[in-house]
Amino acid sequence: MHVNNNNYRTDVEEYKVPFNKLREYSGKGTFEFKMKEHLTIERNFNIRCFSNARVIVETSTLLSPSMAKIISGNQNELFDISLNGIITDVNGDIGTISIERMFINSMNISAKKGEFVTFQLEFLCFSAVDIIYSDEKSGNIEIHYGLTNFIFSGCTYSEEDGKLLLDKFDANVNNINFLFKKVEGYNELEKRLKEIKGCYITSEAIVNVLIAEREMAKSTIFDIIELLSFATRNFVSPVYEDHFYNGELIRTILNPVLTKDYNAADNLIDSNGSDPCTLQIFLESTYDKYQELKDVLGLNSIIHLYLISRSSIYSESKFLLVVVSLESLLSYFEEYLKTKGEPIKASSLGRVKKILAKKLEEEDIKTEDQIIERIASSIAYAHPTFNDKLIPLLKKFNVKYYPKDLELINLRNKIVHNGKFPEEFNSRLIDPHEEETRLVYFLDRILLSILDYRNKPFLNIYNKYQSEELS
Repeated sequence: MHVNNNNYRTDVEEYKVPFNKLREYSGKGTFEFKMKEHLTIERNFNIRCFSNARVIVETSTLLSPSMAKIISGNQNELFDISLNGIITDVNGDIGTISIERMFINSMNISAKKGEFVTFQLEFLCFSAVDIIYSDEKSGNIEIHYGLTNFIFSGCTYSEEDGKLLLDKFDANVNNINFLFKKVEGYNELEKRLKEIKGCYITSEAIVNVLIAEREMAKSTIFDIIELLSFATRNFVSPVYEDHFYNGELIRTILNPVLTKDYNAADNLIDSNGSDPCTLQIFLESTYDKYQELKDVLGLNSIIHLYLISRSSIYSESKFLLVVVSLESLLSYFEEYLKTKGEPIKASSLGRVKKILAKKLEEEDIKTEDQIIERIASSIAYAHPTFNDKLIPLLKKFNVKYYPKDLELINLRNKIVHNGKFPEEFNSRLIDPHEEETRLVYFLDRILLSILDYRNKPFLNIYNKYQSEELS
């Protein structure tokens, strides 16, 4: 059994389509409609899956009492649909399929004269599609994860038809060796991404592990992909995983992952520069810290917000989304310190206490310090401010910062209140693009410091993507 790699090829007539079809299947199975009254129907179906992780299931059925209930239920309630059955792929290979969660995307009626009324149903998958071709084996399996929009120059060569191709690199992460390799037709896909954006499978992450270790390998590759997404400022997503045993495909999983259009020429780590091994160094240097802090500091969600900001059109929206990323990081950090018994104190209490003491002194009112503190506590803002949390974070992770970095939250307030950047702020003229890139550069330095990526190169977006290092 094999995978038809022609799925990766590009066709001239489809050049302007921002994604392509990866796999097709046909089969027969049981659809379960999880309504208040569960209903099942046995039907033939077709499945199409695409490089943007969209999986569509199609079937048709005659009008029946069960179908009438499904139509009625679809109008009145939201319910899950599952599918279990037997499939055949384009190579004629047969397997079992399981999909736990689908929703009705569209429903069309065909009513030709002299024929029964037929309903065409289209479902969208919101859970993994699990296809098993043979029973589980013992020993090692080779897993191929299909990655979207991962563009890189490579670090080592492959030989093909007597030619050397710089098309891969290895990274040893979590004591597992991952090979990242470009897919067939990579050059055409890269050209297409840079010209029309879109979302395509450009490479595979390949790992050889014991069957008992495959869940650990999957968890590791998902963490790696978060780091690669951050490094390239693109959503790198594992759309599929193919499991091979002795070269034979025994299982395919289609993952319900988030994908976005390619974002060109915006790398944080130079994946196409003169040093082709930079990404390998980045992954091997940052994985352990990411694994240690990803949950306590919410790094996954922060990176997602950060990446979403890069696809926004306006400088104001980019700026605000990055500020939200930073505010989210500070909230996680505040909770992290609380669990360690080191809560951040609100600076407003000290300020109010000083002002109150001064005013009472001016009025020649003698009051004990304890009373002043109680009064101040009752009127002061009780929670730490943005900068109350920011400064300890910067000190904790040894992040160098500048006075203008600490003005960012006040600038954010101006944008929120007026809907746009002010023309002037703190006696200086404001260039929206400059302020937005300054903020991104600031968050870059914070996240790289948290990941302990020091004395290694990254691209400074604030200085026209010039290479520099954190000391």
